[in-house]
Amino acid sequence: MTLVYQRPPVSDIYSLLRTGNSLIVHFSGIAPGTGNPSERLYYPHDLRNVVSGGAMGGVSCSVIGPGDTIGQLECDNATGCIGVVLGLQSPSSLLDVHVGDGGSSVQPDGNRRPNPQPLSLIDVQGTLTGRRLGTYNEWVIGDYKVLGIFVADPYMVRAIADIPVPPGVPATILGSPSVPGIRYETIPDIQRDFPDQRVFSFNLSGIRQLEGRQWIDAPHNTIYI
Repeated sequence: MTLVYQRPPVSDIYSLLRTGNSLIVHFSGIAPGTGNPSERLYYPHDLRNVVSGGAMGGVSCSVIGPGDTIGQLECDNATGCIGVVLGLQSPSSLLDVHVGDGGSSVQPDGNRRPNPQPLSLIDVQGTLTGRRLGTYNEWVIGDYKVLGIFVADPYMVRAIADIPVPPGVPATILGSPSVPGIRYETIPDIQRDFPDQRVFSFNLSGIRQLEGRQWIDAPHNTIYI
C-alpha cells in the first residue's frame, strides 16, 4: 500500500511564499563537514546534479527572502551563497519542513524519507515566521522543478582546487594534486556554469533577475506559477 502524506496544495504554499517574496533554494554548501567527504560533490557539480534531475529523491533547502543574511557564515539565514531555486511538482514534493536545521540525511537508496506526520499550511508557515535571528530553516524537497539559480554576494562556494606546486618540488610529495577549499565566483562564472538557467538575487524589497548585464525586477508570480 502506498502511503499518502497530507500536505497543503502547491498553490497555497506558493501564496505563502509570495507574501514574503521568498524562494526555496538548495545551496551549494560551504561548511567543510557536510556529508561524506569521499562521496560529496563540490561546486558546480553538486548543483549541476540537482539541475539535471539527479536528486529527485530529496534535497535540503533554505527558504529565504529579501533582507535575509547570506554569506556571513556565523549568522546566516542560508547554508551557502549560490544555489538552485526549486519549485514543487505536487504537494508530496514537500517531504518535510523544520523551523531550524532538521538534520535530514540521504538514505542508502539515495532518497530522503518524508515526515510521516501530516503537515498543515500553519505548520509550513511556522518555519518562516518562527525562524530565530541568524538561523536558517530547512525544507526537504523531492520531485522538484528547477526554476533557476540564486546568487548572493560574496558568491562563495566550496570547490576543488589544484594545489600550487613550488618550483623544483615533485608533485608526488604533496599527495593529492587537488583539495576542496573556499573559492569566490563571479557573475560571468555562474552564467558560464549554468548557461540555460535564469539567475536571481535579492535587493532590499524584492527579487531581481539578471538580463544580459543588468538586474531587473522579477515578480514572484513569474517564478512560482
